[in-house]
Amino acid sequence: MKTIDIKEGKLELRGLNHIDYEKGEYYRLSLDVIDKVNENVTELAKEPTGARIRFKTNTKNLYVRYKVQDGKGSDLLSFMACSFISVYIDDKFNGIMAHHCLKNEGYIEYNSDTFLDGEFHEIVIYLPMHDRLLELMVGIDDNAQVLKARPYKYEDRVIFYGSSITQGIAASRTGLTYVDQVCKKVDCDYLNLGFSGSAKGEESIAEYIANQKMSVFVLDYDHNAPGITHLRNTHSRFYEIVRKKNPDLPIVILSKPNYLNINNIDFERREIIKKTYQDAKQKGENVYFIDGETYFGKEPERYEYTVDGGHPNDLGNKAMADVIAPVIKKILENGR
Repeated sequence: MKTIDIKEGKLELRGLNHIDYEKGEYYRLSLDVIDKVNENVTELAKEPTGARIRFKTNTKNLYVRYKVQDGKGSDLLSFMACSFISVYIDDKFNGIMAHHCLKNEGYIEYNSDTFLDGEFHEIVIYLPMHDRLLELMVGIDDNAQVLKARPYKYEDRVIFYGSSITQGIAASRTGLTYVDQVCKKVDCDYLNLGFSGSAKGEESIAEYIANQKMSVFVLDYDHNAPGITHLRNTHSRFYEIVRKKNPDLPIVILSKPNYLNINNIDFERREIIKKTYQDAKQKGENVYFIDGETYFGKEPERYEYTVDGGHPNDLGNKAMADVIAPVIKKILENGR
């Protein structure tokens, strides 16, 4: 078996804005902004949520060995969700890889167990969701080739900015966040800028996003606004900063998914977000609004879609993707 180290730069790596192979830095934000938003974002941006390694190979055996910084779970996430990779073969999750995971001398090792047949297949490896990647290498048969993956149907990235829900904190594994699922359905490249508990609509991150090349921008930070006043003072301003630099960009505005009838604040938040949309729409701008209350149906079934009343589980992430993906797909197909 021959190995390919990620540090060689031969494996296509998507979903990051800063890569330094020598230092082992795989970050979602570039260095010019990573320490200028807030302290938590500085650390969370170093977690490669939504980042993917893509290639085509005709190997019969696939082996992945990597190391992460912490290797532990969190309050809402298991070790698997925090630190595991997910391997997809021809767009299908390879559960065999997951079942043959071993921890060995601080590394995590996966082996395909001769699942592949020696024909060329597309491989996508989703990097850890909530842990910092330090090292990674891929092993293939000595006589196998590695070719470039097919391009996405839509190569210009869709960028998502939001809270722990955007980062996918309660999904059971990487590759199952609503962001991942939306972009698999649409077949587009993307950047996940979800920052658990820390997406507060600062102007520094708005300016940063405004200067990115993107096909669609999804604004989804309702959950992390500390209160009504903060959301009112930042939401439309955030939108306007991005819009000023991108007058024709399609912008999709989302409200939070878990509305509780006993909590009027949820509905007040939605009205603030809807006003940003309505004001932009009146100006004839390229803007869309998706009401988060529509994702999970009516009571009491809607409470089955979260792990804690707030964070969507796998069912909740799929429900969100099923609503959001058609909107993104229509935008990309029609240009508006």
